[in-house]
Amino acid sequence: MTDWIIKPSYKYDLANVCNLMTGEAIYKDRHPEAYEFFAPKFDQGLVEQVKLVLKQGILLGPGISSILSVTDYDGCELEPILEAFEVATKVPFFAAYSSFFPLCKVLLTHVHALGAYDYWRQNCLPALETECQRMCEEAVNYPVIEAANGLLGAGHAKQGTEMKLYLAHWAAPHGTSLNSQAFLSDLRWDLKSQVAIAIHELLHPPFEREEIRRLAPGFAADPFFQEGRARLPLTSGYPNPEDFLEENLVEAAHIYLAEQMGVEDNPLEYFIKHDEGTHVVSPIVYDALKLGVRERCNNLKEAIHLMIEEGLLTPGKLREQYEAIYERTGIEHPYK
Repeated sequence: MTDWIIKPSYKYDLANVCNLMTGEAIYKDRHPEAYEFFAPKFDQGLVEQVKLVLKQGILLGPGISSILSVTDYDGCELEPILEAFEVATKVPFFAAYSSFFPLCKVLLTHVHALGAYDYWRQNCLPALETECQRMCEEAVNYPVIEAANGLLGAGHAKQGTEMKLYLAHWAAPHGTSLNSQAFLSDLRWDLKSQVAIAIHELLHPPFEREEIRRLAPGFAADPFFQEGRARLPLTSGYPNPEDFLEENLVEAAHIYLAEQMGVEDNPLEYFIKHDEGTHVVSPIVYDALKLGVRERCNNLKEAIHLMIEEGLLTPGKLREQYEAIYERTGIEHPYK
């Protein structure tokens, strides 16, 4: 049984106000009231710095949220929130991003000083608390950790039974994997969507990232894979082929499990619509999982290699394999 803990957290909503500083429609159109409140007060020098960071493919809201998750502090005081950056300097995963820590701390300090906590407490927290309570009552029906571990398999299973969902008011359009089997999601999505996101975040990474980096060049050379990447917006968060490949693999596995759990009804149509249909590897992997490849292997890593070996997933022939799946199922897609 998965033990769900669902609660709001000011620090994660604070982090995601930084997304609004980009001025990108994907954020301000989803959070118009917050944008109207904060945007006139933003320091324009910081706004320009945020835009430069985005051009490097770094999503500040999700990135800062991930960093803040290294500590358990869940209050509203700025100083203990910022202590997470000192802790994160000792975490190898964050080493590549440590040069951004000073800017992140300045951004959080700036947004907090604009009255973020009072605005959040008055306008966001009541709805968050109501929805968290409702979701907690229903989430017991969804054993997401057991489902993810069954697919990940030997050597890659998650430990423990606790699944934390931090519900935010300003996280959309992103769901963010946090520390220790926790994830951040947005209030606007219903429980079925939250369950699907939980499965997705539990599957990151599906196996060792070193192995994904080894596989990535073969996929990156495929023209159909390249076309998919070319449709990605700056706000996608997949700046290189290995990140994009990992997201494709995880998306396929998460939709496969979500369908089994009854929270996704139209997997192949989902792949067409989600993220502008950029995840062109996902339906191929999903189809192979439906054919039972995973059951012949010890874990998902072995299953991906078997798909490649048996020609079910072939870099260089991705378009052909993608089109065959949609033709077989009678579903039209726009990426011919």
